[in-house]
Amino acid sequence: MAPEASRGKTQVNDSSTRRRLWRCAGAFDGLQTFGLVVLLFGLPVGESVKSIGLALAIAGFVGKLACGKAPAFRRRGSVVALGALFLIATLSVAFAEPALRKPFDLVIRALVLVVFPLVLDACQRRSRTLLFAWAIVAGAAVAAVMGYAGFIGAEVRHRLALPSIENAVPAGEYLAAAAVVAAALLWFEWRARVAGPLLWLSTAATVGALVLTKTRGAFAGAAAGFACLLALLSRRRYALALLVVAAVGAWVFVATHPEARVITARYQIDARFVAWKGAIEKVGERPVLGHGLGSFDLFGIVYRDERVVEPQLHAHNDLLQAASETGLLGAGALALFLVLGIRDVLRSVRSVRRRLWRAVSCGALGGAVVLIAAGLGATVMGGETGTLLLALLAIGAAAGEGTSS
Repeated sequence: MAPEASRGKTQVNDSSTRRRLWRCAGAFDGLQTFGLVVLLFGLPVGESVKSIGLALAIAGFVGKLACGKAPAFRRRGSVVALGALFLIATLSVAFAEPALRKPFDLVIRALVLVVFPLVLDACQRRSRTLLFAWAIVAGAAVAAVMGYAGFIGAEVRHRLALPSIENAVPAGEYLAAAAVVAAALLWFEWRARVAGPLLWLSTAATVGALVLTKTRGAFAGAAAGFACLLALLSRRRYALALLVVAAVGAWVFVATHPEARVITARYQIDARFVAWKGAIEKVGERPVLGHGLGSFDLFGIVYRDERVVEPQLHAHNDLLQAASETGLLGAGALALFLVLGIRDVLRSVRSVRRRLWRAVSCGALGGAVVLIAAGLGATVMGGETGTLLLALLAIGAAAGEGTSS
């Protein structure tokens, strides 16, 4: 065979191989997107649903890499900060005392943190940010309805929880963030024949369930998130004055209702001060890498009074939790990630022109503000609330980038 013919056949084979790899990468990309939709819908709905969704998303992403398609989040500072956060957490476990070492918690943390780059990568097509936002809203609405059924059917009705979030505190935080995202989409779709009524119902169901969780931190976070959303959508900074109005209203309510839960559960507020003080003391003992990821519940910090003896399993503050478990390095990496993530979303809000993408990015930022504000008095970086926060930061940043297809 002539050399020219051999080279031509080789080029044809190479071109055919590239086309096959490109088609395979596209199929894996679709699998990743489908898995993320299942994950974001299933976060509050069921453990099996969200586990299947995350597994499919990871499989799709790994498949794309195997086909030679590079990830879309390269050279992004927030991803680097997130990687540093996980590396520091790994070192904290490696150098922790044997009695405080929890290596399995690294796996759990990795399954939460991986959502951020997965969503960023999938959102190289900007239309997927809207798809993911709808998945969050729909999942919260379905979980709220399921929560209503459990709440009404209970013999003793205390506080509403969600099928996959059985603690009312994180359930309230999750619902508050989802309600802000739903309200942002409603701002754009309220006149639509199909989407409008669905969003009205979803928002009402989510807000109603939020009220029944009776979660103070979620209410405060919702006030901050809705005020932020209104300020962004109306482009009027004075809308943030709603925070002051909400704070005054809360104070008046507490002052005129001595039977309110914020008073009757005062010991829970005092317990948070005990947890914060204990966390700060633990930071002083090992300030660089902390005592190891997931070790806080082993510190033996207990709140006591004449009626209650309550072990403190969490620091009730994300930064203090990170500082006590992974040191000042871990807390610094977490703070840096949040700052860079919010910066990326703000850039998206400023750059986007179409109302649809502005609604998505503003809703994502408002939802993230809900969870960050709630994290001042609770721990939201793990589990479903942490996964939602990471997804919202990625969705908000990508809404002003990527292709529109």
